[in-house]
Amino acid sequence: MAIDVTCVCGRAFAVTNNAMGRRVRCPECRARFKVTATNTNLAQQSNNVIDESRTPTTDDHAMTSSHTASESDRADSAPRQSKSAMKKERAANRRAESALHKSSVPLGIAWMYYGLLIGVIAMIGLCSMVLLSQTVQPGQGSPLAILFGLPMVFAAGLMIVGKLFCLSAPSQIPGSGGVLLSLVFDGFAVLIAIAQRGQSPGLSLLANLLGVGSFVCFLVFLKGLGEFLELRDIADRAAGVLLLGLLSLAVWIAQLGFMSLVRAREVPPGVGGMGLQMLGLVLGGLGIFVVVRFAGLLSMCRSALSKP
Repeated sequence: MAIDVTCVCGRAFAVTNNAMGRRVRCPECRARFKVTATNTNLAQQSNNVIDESRTPTTDDHAMTSSHTASESDRADSAPRQSKSAMKKERAANRRAESALHKSSVPLGIAWMYYGLLIGVIAMIGLCSMVLLSQTVQPGQGSPLAILFGLPMVFAAGLMIVGKLFCLSAPSQIPGSGGVLLSLVFDGFAVLIAIAQRGQSPGLSLLANLLGVGSFVCFLVFLKGLGEFLELRDIADRAAGVLLLGLLSLAVWIAQLGFMSLVRAREVPPGVGGMGLQMLGLVLGGLGIFVVVRFAGLLSMCRSALSKP
């Protein structure tokens, strides 16, 4: 079902029924405004149905004539108020969108994108060397670990600096506070990683959970960014990546629980080993899929923010 909307410039055009409550762009003046009952034909259609369902009487005519002046004043003032509110809202949205393009958010998204690519390439190189070489083990301090560890540290640094740039996002973007929360989680995770140096499994688990929290908070920001720019593909991609990340977290927790049962001898070693391998394969596949989708999401955001 189509809805007829009218812009303050006077241009009337049709939008889909699910556009109610969302911002649309006028094809005439290119201004954006929210579709509400005051600028659509729904209120008029409702009034027509009510008027046709009852027969006017003499009392109706008398009552109508007695209230003509007040109703006329309200009818004249309501459109003026709604148009004024719509103009203010569109002006605020234009200022926020202009501030977004002038901010450091596009640079931050680009740095995160390239940092993710560098980290993925370094991880692929490390895994390939381990699989192809049966004699070289990437132990701590080995040349192989240093060779691929430094690019991964550099990639993590790029992503954190990219999030710092994203702090300049306008407050009108839904979920803009998620950037700050993501950085807080990253900071605690880095401190824990430096403090425990792989010696405490409990602290390693806490650092990983903080990393997951950082990832979720930043995805909330990207989803709000897509909604602010009225790009449903970005918002939907962010929501999809978020669901995949939560599914990966659930599989990881299941793997940890199953590992504890194996260590406690609650599960036979043969069954436990096979179960851990299957859970590891599922978790690895989900992790690869999440990284690929997240890289695509950052690429979409980078392309959208590069346009004036």
